[in-house]
Amino acid sequence: MLILISPAKTLDYDTPATTKKSTQPAMLAAAQTLIDELRGLAPQDISKLMHISDKLGTLNYDRYQHWSQPFTSDNAKQAVLAFKGDVYTGLDAESFNADELSFAQKHLRILSGLYGLLRPLDLMQPYRLEMGTKFANSRGKNLYEFWGSDITKPSLHYGGDEIVLGESQIKVLHTPGHTPGSACYQLGNEIITGDTLFVFGCGRCDLNGGSPLEMFETLKKMKQELPDDMLIHPGHNYSVKKTSTFAEQIEGNPFLHYDDEAEFINYRMDVHVKTRDEPYAMMNKQALKIANLL
Repeated sequence: MLILISPAKTLDYDTPATTKKSTQPAMLAAAQTLIDELRGLAPQDISKLMHISDKLGTLNYDRYQHWSQPFTSDNAKQAVLAFKGDVYTGLDAESFNADELSFAQKHLRILSGLYGLLRPLDLMQPYRLEMGTKFANSRGKNLYEFWGSDITKPSLHYGGDEIVLGESQIKVLHTPGHTPGSACYQLGNEIITGDTLFVFGCGRCDLNGGSPLEMFETLKKMKQELPDDMLIHPGHNYSVKKTSTFAEQIEGNPFLHYDDEAEFINYRMDVHVKTRDEPYAMMNKQALKIANLL
């Protein structure tokens, strides 16, 4: 079940977010295309297009000019916490606990003229662009033609599905980090980890839609839920061996040694590429400490 709600004109970027968890919008590339075209409008053009005051036209002109990727907690905010208005006041997402946020993330969607379709925890930068705005663009004469059927297509999965092949059942795990829709596939006591977990490594997080924070959360969850004897099959072989047990990864994969998200992000995005060479070998916690990396 999916519940679809509209965005709000009123935004709140002053109140601190009540959760550190966040995800990346799935349609950022398309949003960037719109931003590039909106930047060609003068403040008075925006006021006329949206039937708003000169003051608001200038405000949104500035928003378009300063809109930039990547989205982080420093320059963006989770959609369900950024939007204000009657619906969002009634929803009161600020009071949600972890389980309630997780449920909303799976079942609630926000229709957006700029971002297409947002999940509650998707980061967004401030904007105003209602879906009904008659903004002629590279794909058509309005935003409905720009988005077309993209926002009605099946969206990102969120794990928990099962694929049945003959007598085999394959469990789908949603493991964002490398991309918003990254997945692992578990068959019995073996798991295809794709671009999420490599033998003694993990996937990149610097590509479009990648998020080192989401990768940290994904690996943390895998440590909590996967059994030690689970055999992993990565999507790429950058290591001294092709497969490994999860127990061996807990012992020797440096990306599984970090308990602090800031330290993990620093290692994933900067230190790792400067200090490790392929093929990757086992690197236990003591080795990280000796190298002053933990």
